[in-house]
Amino acid sequence: MEKSSGPRIEWIDNLKFIGMFYIYLGHLGAVGDKLYPFVFSFHVPLFFFMSGLFYNRSSDLAAGLQKIIKSFIKIIIPYAVFSVIGIAVYALKWNLPPERLHDMLIKAAMGIRNQVPITSLWFLPCLFMVIVYYTVANVLIKNAFYIFIISLVAYCLTPVWATKMPSMIFNVDSALHYLSYFSFGVLVSNKVKKEWSVAYEGKMRGLITFIVMLSFAYFAYSYQYGTFSKFKGVQSPELRYLIYFFVTCFMFLPSIALAYFINIKAIRDLGRNSLVLCGTEQILKVMVPTILLAFGVKLQLKDPLQAVLYTSILMTISYFTIIKIYSSFSIRKHTVSGDSDFLVKDKNQS
Repeated sequence: MEKSSGPRIEWIDNLKFIGMFYIYLGHLGAVGDKLYPFVFSFHVPLFFFMSGLFYNRSSDLAAGLQKIIKSFIKIIIPYAVFSVIGIAVYALKWNLPPERLHDMLIKAAMGIRNQVPITSLWFLPCLFMVIVYYTVANVLIKNAFYIFIISLVAYCLTPVWATKMPSMIFNVDSALHYLSYFSFGVLVSNKVKKEWSVAYEGKMRGLITFIVMLSFAYFAYSYQYGTFSKFKGVQSPELRYLIYFFVTCFMFLPSIALAYFINIKAIRDLGRNSLVLCGTEQILKVMVPTILLAFGVKLQLKDPLQAVLYTSILMTISYFTIIKIYSSFSIRKHTVSGDSDFLVKDKNQS
């Protein structure tokens, strides 16, 4: 969800859509059966990884502070807006008393994972804290590889320091846990964004094809038996988490490969509006069943296929309603403010 300058990379917009599809699907819960633990094993790390791909490293303290301020504006302010709108929808839907609304607002302000009232929004304050961590580390260390190693060590030591996670305001603890995926994204950013297509179409095509096919095979195995089922017997918690990290990153490959070959404008448009999809997920999942019920139709999902189809319907509705309204508002706002270059920037920059 981080933005960067330069030409848009369309396959990464596709990857953002795929990631959001996983999140919508995973949040349907047990109705997804095997899909539920499957997507939860990698979909959140995937988004931290993608955010790291577009992180612009800050070389000094002043630039770092500016980065944190801009990230607060771009992430926390939308988080607050989406939280208030979501709570308002909940209040109307369930006729909540003032005491309950007060409690929800307090929990939204705390931003703690598994406690925020609009559950899908926990990612935003956590992402902001990840950016704060990385920015501070970059000002102090200035070496992406060293930052990655340090964050990976912190991740591997999660069983030691995170016994009560999540419990800290703005997901300070969870952010340290996910920092490794973000820093890995920063570390490989140039190769992933600039050399993937060249490598795939060049001399390394055979090797990359083999690795991708292997990742698809493990992807299918993971769905049936569990992503980490083969490694739960590892006695050392630290070693087990180290394995988990690289296995999780390996699970990104099928989605990256799929994103590279998709050429559908609607999917790209949804992907480049991943922040809006994240912010309106729970609202949409309340509104759609409510509207259907008004016409005498009670929504009941019973199996993973229905969960996939319902997620597809939600994405379609979002594309033709929420995204269109948001895009129209953005264009109108910049036109009124006299930013004549907005349309060009929106098309060519992420």
